[in-house]
Order: sequence, then structure tokens, then C-alpha cells
Amino acid sequence: MKKFTLGFLRLNLASALYALPFTIYFELGANYYRIERLTGWSRSQMSLITEGFPAALWLAVTVLAYVWTRRKFGKKRSRYISALLWLPYSALFFYVFASFFPIADPGDKPNPAIGLMLLGAMFAYPVYVLIVNALVLVDWRVQSGETEEFKDGRTESGGRQD
Repeated sequence: MKKFTLGFLRLNLASALYALPFTIYFELGANYYRIERLTGWSRSQMSLITEGFPAALWLAVTVLAYVWTRRKFGKKRSRYISALLWLPYSALFFYVFASFFPIADPGDKPNPAIGLMLLGAMFAYPVYVLIVNALVLVDWRVQSGETEEFKDGRTESGGRQD
């Protein structure tokens, strides 16, 4: 039972990790003018924040999720469940953000096109998660042109090495 619980918690942590950059990217995009008005930052600063920060976060989370999945799940197929499980965590993160930072000014409401972009990304994002999970199985070691020795003393060609 303990092994199942630990695996379940690891899977949920990986799914929450996948949901984090997705949510931050859309929250920054949807609240662009609101953040600009509240902070007083210029448009160039806002562009850097809304484009640069999510890109760096996405890269960091991809590497972290890849390493985490490779170490904790290995070849287990259960890691593919995170391609669906990220969605409830993303919805939870959206709800928490909306609860802590409600829209008080009607001018802060996001453009309706953000909803269409979010809907499209929700269908494409599981493909990204599946690709990261599939790359866990790839052996990235560089193979040299030399014959490698196996533990029992045989070479790659099958003959004995003296």
C-alpha cells in the first residue's frame, strides 16, 4: 500500500509541475494590462515579463519534469497519466489565482480571444506532456566507434577478449 501511495503522490506532483507553466503563461497573458496598470511598468518591461519569464519557466519545468520522471518512474507506463492529470491541477491553479486576485476594475477583464487561445492550448498541451514522457525512454549516451566490453568479458561482436 505504501508503494502505491508513494507512486500516486509522485504522479500528482509531476502533473502539478506540468500545470504550473501552463497556468502562469495564460495568467500573465490574460492580465497583461492589469499588471501594467498596477505596477507602472513600461510596455517593454511587460513584454519581457510576459514573454521571457514563461519561456524560462517552461524550459526549467521541462528539464525538471524530464529528470523527475526519469528517476522516479523509469519505464513505468503510469507516467503517461500525467498527460490528463495536469488539467485538474491547472484548473485548481486558475481558481486559486482568481480567488486571491479578483477583477475589481471592469477594464481589467481579459480579451475574449484569450479563451479561444486557452481552449486550443488545452488540446495541444497533452501532446507536449506525452513527448516529454516519451523522451524519458531515449538513451542519450553518445556511442563511440569502439567495441564495448560486456561484464562477462565478451566484446560487442560476440567473441572473447583476452
